[in-house]
Formats: sequence, structure tokens, C-alpha cells
Amino acid sequence: MNHFVWQVRFLRLIVFCIIFGLFGLAGLGIPLVWHGVKEHLLLERPGYSVLLTAYLVFIPTLLILFHALRILRYISMTPPAFPLITASIQSMKLSFYIVTILTTCLFPVFFYIGQVDDAPGLIVIVIVLILAPLTLGTLLACIQQLLLRYVLPLES
Repeated sequence: MNHFVWQVRFLRLIVFCIIFGLFGLAGLGIPLVWHGVKEHLLLERPGYSVLLTAYLVFIPTLLILFHALRILRYISMTPPAFPLITASIQSMKLSFYIVTILTTCLFPVFFYIGQVDDAPGLIVIVIVLILAPLTLGTLLACIQQLLLRYVLPLES
């Protein structure tokens, strides 16, 4: 097998490991959410708001990873299916923007936690959580434009 096939398989393995790791992290948080529901603490403690938002972010993150697997499958096809790759990139871009909006909603919660615990560094963490998916979504938009402008016209 050539080098490209091994690279695609390695990337698929990495994406599968990330998916299984996310499911493991989600499984660890379920007892905490269940305890918050039983004790009626969901709105009293800000940590539960962060945890519930993390579960909301979990869904678009899984969509991003599944589309990454689809892109890897489309790339390995002969010839590569560039319209399908572009559609997957569009879905990934939308999911990144959803993650950005959800993490932006966390900013006041982290600001409150930072004031109560006298830890102003938490605000930097939220800024990174907001800017990381926004940057990746913008990068995917640029890649999508490159595919649409330069690769697809060459194919037809």
C-alpha cells in the first residue's frame, strides 16, 4: 500500500479515538448531572450550567468528527468526490459556529465563577474556548472557497 492510504487510515484511527474519548468524558459527567437533578442544584451552582453546556457542545462536536470521517472516506475514493467534500466542510463550518455560540453563552457564567473564586484567569479560558472553534470554522470556510474556486473548475 502506498503512503497516502496509511495516512488516511492513521487519521481515521485518530478520529475514532477522539470520538471514543468524548463518549468516555460524557459518561463521566452523567452522574454529576444526575446528582444535580436529584438535589435541585442545576440553577443554584454555576458549575452545572457549564456541564450542561458541555453536553450541548458535545452534539455538534460529534457531527464535526463524523464529517471528518466522511471527508477522509471521500478523499480516498478514486477520483475524490469534491462536491461531497465541500458539503461536509459546509456542515462542519456550521457546527463550529454553533459551538462558538454555545461557548459565548458561557462567558457570563465563567465571569461570575471568576469573581466568586477570585480567579480572573478563568476569563482567558473562556476567550480561548470561544476563539478556537471560531478560528477553525473560518479556516474551513477558506478551505471550502479554495475547493470551489480552484479544484472544482479543474475537475469539470
